[in-house]
Amino acid sequence: MPDSSVRAFHLKVMQDALPMGMAVVERVRKGGIQKVMEVFQSAKEPFAELKMEGDLAAGVVRQQLDNVSPGLGNPVKEVKISVEEVALEEKTPLMPILLRIEERLDLLKAYLDENNNS
Repeated sequence: MPDSSVRAFHLKVMQDALPMGMAVVERVRKGGIQKVMEVFQSAKEPFAELKMEGDLAAGVVRQQLDNVSPGLGNPVKEVKISVEEVALEEKTPLMPILLRIEERLDLLKAYLDENNNS
């Protein structure tokens, strides 16, 4: 379990904290701490606003981290896949259905041939 919690933390940092941090750094660079405070005073959801602002720059940083070590910047999320086996008795028998379709197609072809010859 510790391994999965570390992975979850890594994923959270890369997806949430990094974009917000990049936005804060850019705001400080452009206008100082006052520019950072503006988002908390004016935005309805300041953290979502910061995350959106810093998403592009964070993507660049994540790509550079991936160049150092794959999966470092864009962590791979583990997915569990399971396949349920269906018993043969539960499957619909295909042959009777195909034969019925073939019979109906033959009837339709005969009907169309009769109408074309008339």
